[in-house]
Amino acid sequence: MNKLKQIDAPMGLIMFFGPSILFVFLAFKTSDNFAGYIITSAICAVFGLIYIHTSLFGKDKILQKVADSIQLKQNSKILDVGCGHGAFMIKFENRINDIRKIVGIDIWNKRDQANNTLEETEKTVTNSGVSSKAKIQRADMCDLPFQDNEFDLVISSFAIHNVKPATQRRKAIEEIFRVLKHNGEVVIIDIEFKDKEYRKILEELKFNNIETSGAGFNGWWGSPLGPTFILKAVKS
Repeated sequence: MNKLKQIDAPMGLIMFFGPSILFVFLAFKTSDNFAGYIITSAICAVFGLIYIHTSLFGKDKILQKVADSIQLKQNSKILDVGCGHGAFMIKFENRINDIRKIVGIDIWNKRDQANNTLEETEKTVTNSGVSSKAKIQRADMCDLPFQDNEFDLVISSFAIHNVKPATQRRKAIEEIFRVLKHNGEVVIIDIEFKDKEYRKILEELKFNNIETSGAGFNGWWGSPLGPTFILKAVKS
C-alpha cells in the first residue's frame, strides 16, 4: 500500500463498523425487528465505507485540487502546519520551479493517522518531487520556531482541529499569522465544523479575502454530517 494511503483516525472505523456488527448480532439474537436491525447495520456499514473512501482516496483528491488552485509567487517559501505524512506538501511537486523552500512541521501523533511518524514522513517526502526543496521537522504549531513574516504561503490540512482547547487553536492560527509575510496566503482544510471559529479569528487578525467552501462528497467523513471545509485568506 502507498505510504500515503493510510486510514485517518483509525478509531473512526470502529465508530461505524462496530455498531454495524452489533446490529447484525441483535438481528439474529432477537426475534423482533429483524429487518430494522439489518437495515440499520447496512446504513452503518455504508457510512464506514464512505469514511474509508474519504481517508484513502477523497482526501488526496481534495489536496491536489486545492494545491493546483493556489497561485504561487516565484521563489515561494511554504510552511505546512501539521503536515502528517506530507500528503499536502508533495502535491506541489509539479510547481517545484516556483518554490524556494517547503517546510513541514508536526508532532506526529499516531492517534491521528495510522503509521504517523516523522521517519515515515521523511521517507515519503524524500521519494517525491519536492525532496530537493523540502525540510521536515518536529515542532508545535502553537509555538512555531520561525521568524516573523518568513513564509509566502502557509497550508494546513486536517490538523488544527486536533489541538485542544479552543484557546490553543487560536494560538496556532495566531502563530500562522505571525510567520506569514504581508500579502501572504493561508489555506486551511479541516473538519468538525470549525470553519466559523477559524474565520472569526482570521477576521480579528485583519486577514483579507477570506473565503470558505465545502469539499463535497470526497470530504465526507462517513456522511454529510462529517464534512470537510476549505478556508483561504490573505494577510493584510
